[in-house]
Amino acid sequence: MGRTPARSFVGRRREYEVLATALDGVAMGDSRVVLVSGEAGVGKTRLVERFADAAQDRGVLVLSGACVASGQDGLPLAPILMALRRLVGRIGRDRLIALCSGLPELARLLPELGPASAGGAPAGQARLFHQLAVFVQRLGTDQPVVILVEDLHWADRSTRLLLDVLARNLRDTRVLIIATYRTDDLYRGHPLRPFLAELKRVEGVRHIDLGRFSRAETAELIAAALGERPSSALVDRVFDRSGGNAFLVEELVRVERSGMTFSLDDPLRDLLTGRIECLPDLPRQVIRLVAIERSRVSHQVVAAVAGLPDETLLEALRAAIDAHVLVADGDGYDFRHALVREALVTGLLPGERIRLHRAYAVALDGRPDLLPPEQLPSSLAYHWAGAGAPERELPALLRAAAVAKRLSAHAEQYQLLRRALDLSAQVPDEVDRGDLEYEASDAAWLAGEHEQGLVLIEQALANVDRARQPERAALLLARRGRLLIRLGHADAIPALEEAERLVPEGTSVARATVLEILASALTSRGDAARGYEISEEAARIARTVGDDELQVAALTTQGTALAHDGRHERAVAAFDAARTLAGSRNDLPGLARAGVNLSMELWAVGRYAETVTVAREGLAAARGSGLSATLGAFLAANLGMALFSMGLWDDADAATAEALEANPSGVFAAYLHLLRGDLALARGHLAAAKRCLASAARDFGPDFGLDDGLLPMARLDAEIAFRENRIGHARRTVARALGTARVRGQLAVHAWALVTTGAMIEARSRKPMHAFEEPHEAENLTEVLGSVTAELATGAPPWRAHAEQFAAEMDSHGTTSPLWHDVVAAWEKAGNPYLACYARLRAAEATLATRDDRDARRLLVAAASQARDLGANPLQKKIEALARSIRLPPFEVSETSAKAPKADLLGLTSREAQVLRLLTEGESNRGIGVQLFISEKTASVHVSRILAKLGVTSRGEAAATAHRLRLFNED
Repeated sequence: MGRTPARSFVGRRREYEVLATALDGVAMGDSRVVLVSGEAGVGKTRLVERFADAAQDRGVLVLSGACVASGQDGLPLAPILMALRRLVGRIGRDRLIALCSGLPELARLLPELGPASAGGAPAGQARLFHQLAVFVQRLGTDQPVVILVEDLHWADRSTRLLLDVLARNLRDTRVLIIATYRTDDLYRGHPLRPFLAELKRVEGVRHIDLGRFSRAETAELIAAALGERPSSALVDRVFDRSGGNAFLVEELVRVERSGMTFSLDDPLRDLLTGRIECLPDLPRQVIRLVAIERSRVSHQVVAAVAGLPDETLLEALRAAIDAHVLVADGDGYDFRHALVREALVTGLLPGERIRLHRAYAVALDGRPDLLPPEQLPSSLAYHWAGAGAPERELPALLRAAAVAKRLSAHAEQYQLLRRALDLSAQVPDEVDRGDLEYEASDAAWLAGEHEQGLVLIEQALANVDRARQPERAALLLARRGRLLIRLGHADAIPALEEAERLVPEGTSVARATVLEILASALTSRGDAARGYEISEEAARIARTVGDDELQVAALTTQGTALAHDGRHERAVAAFDAARTLAGSRNDLPGLARAGVNLSMELWAVGRYAETVTVAREGLAAARGSGLSATLGAFLAANLGMALFSMGLWDDADAATAEALEANPSGVFAAYLHLLRGDLALARGHLAAAKRCLASAARDFGPDFGLDDGLLPMARLDAEIAFRENRIGHARRTVARALGTARVRGQLAVHAWALVTTGAMIEARSRKPMHAFEEPHEAENLTEVLGSVTAELATGAPPWRAHAEQFAAEMDSHGTTSPLWHDVVAAWEKAGNPYLACYARLRAAEATLATRDDRDARRLLVAAASQARDLGANPLQKKIEALARSIRLPPFEVSETSAKAPKADLLGLTSREAQVLRLLTEGESNRGIGVQLFISEKTASVHVSRILAKLGVTSRGEAAATAHRLRLFNED
């Protein structure tokens, strides 16, 4: 497209070029996302609107919408609904219906398509977003499409999730998404911050940060406004007062042209509203009326609220537009800039605000046809709240919550219901509080607000009559149990067993729901046999009533019960059945949950490569359904464990760091911290490992009772204590954890790892320097280790390798055991290079005891090379120390790679060197991911770290540096 904006458009040519280049790429079938940021008034809207106008002139379909500063009472997906409404008028109803063929969920957004599918199931948002992505792809087949979303800093969570889905899933599609946001509104903790951090790592996402104008650009802008060259004194005054902010420059020039004077001491609000105060009374009243609405307002609404004769109203509106306060926008009006609206509303007296809000609310109640049906409830709730009328606000809130539920916007539904609960205390006769608590608890679960959901359920249970409402009570108890499981609390079973007693017999969704949750709890607490039996009944009922989502959940619980019972192949079959059914109906949450459990089972038995594949597929489903901070965190932890086991430590680091950017909390974050603690300890970063352990303990909480978290946490705690020579603490930690654990099925992998840690502590700590330790501690630990290992299964390769290592450790109390040679082979077979490297070091020690220096040299050379490739610094130091003891020349330690790669000298890890090589060959992040079998986002993390280590700011500079230093010359 054209590279030069219109002449009156000052500056921003480089930024305009970025947008034009992005659109060129889109025209070739490569979707892009551009984020445009800057402070209020800096010119974001002017830039993107000028670009959009030029794009439309070239036949591009431009769809635009703005987020609304509405707080908790707003309409979910507001900018998308606004854009789709405009699309109907652009392409016509028949074309719209054709584009939406086979996408029934879009009826939730477009009533023109007919009634939406019934229900508000957890997967609704995932299906809705998937179908929206398909719709946008279809839209881009006929012509390039630009989707412009303004004011992203006000976006609701559902809008953010949808943009994330579109950015990640629109591939090879002629669609450009542009989103603007204010940087000065992003306070610490703003929900947009983590969203942006994650989005910017997606390939194809660009960021434009608009700065203020220079003095020269300010002079050019003043000249364009005045139509003549300004004096140097005027430029100085305006530049000093505005700081180069484009909007303030124009406001100050208008003040200058009006003959008014301004001082550097004038408050900003006075500057923004000064021209309004100069207008006659009637235009000022109409301007205030428009200001109290949150965004653009149609002429019909203004007329209904103002209640003025047509000619009088039009005269007032014309005066406001001529004064450059309002602008005509389609069939309505808006402020020329949001700063003016904000300044005006701030200056209203409380009584003025109440009167204006009431006028709106009364008008909309009398004429509901003035707004689209999905927008009306939230607007009424907003205005009745402003009018101080809780008895009128409450029913509007409930209708707005119903709209949010229909849109599967559960976070917004929850916030609306919370507000309704607060109001119900003021108007107790207007609503059944028990019903409200029940619905709000369900919305909290679906929104991932688990702690708050638990509080709501406790309140609802206190108010429910269990004799008269047994099914309601049973479902509340089941929900309570489900939340307790998710939060890692130990007292979930009693509530669920009471729920089973209360729920009526028969084939109902309620009974299947209760049974599935009870089966999951029983399995997690050690009763896998009963868990399997109950989950089988839940699956049968789900099939009978035709509830596929419930069947997916029951099949997943079946698989988990089988896995915990040690029946691996049947467990995998159950998980595969759940994934197949979930995939057939695009049940992304179901796919994610089944992926969590299947990837865990595969990792536990040493099928690491399959774990990576399943976990990544599950992560895609979790992101697509807005579950990155919950199920996505579990999947990232499983992915990280597999990568760590395979020796791909950089990738494990990147995957877990990326997952933490989604701000998971509680148990969801705890497993990530544990893995990062293992990684830090293996690399020799003891302080970081201790921080990770503390974070995991905090996130698990004192009531956490699941052994799959407690066992690895005890192991990390014991290994840190051992490194710090706190032998007593290490012994007590291992003995206590093993003494209380209920080990079954896949948990054997965690138990074996803790057992070998305990054996290592025993073998390495029986020296004079530890004579002060209490003798009974060692005896107690040895006894516990022996009793636990007698019961542990050895059916999987990692379990057998751990058993071999345990035997070798326990046989090494006097001198290093010759059994370590077998341990090397076992860990090589299991595919864990780090533990194989450790075993080589111990085998070298055993070989030296037999004075076979030659074989010891061979083992040490191999171990040193492996440790260096892994970045296992403590292990490498031990290897080098042992090598020095037999006078092994330093160059021999690295003889398997005679020349250290030049990339090492730049601080690059081996994986980063691989990524840099592919980058220099012109591969995109996606291409790097394909080549190295990592995700596109993980590749992006590596690229970011490479740029930082090389001290460059772009991929091109990194490639140039690599070529200049001849990092990858084959000679």
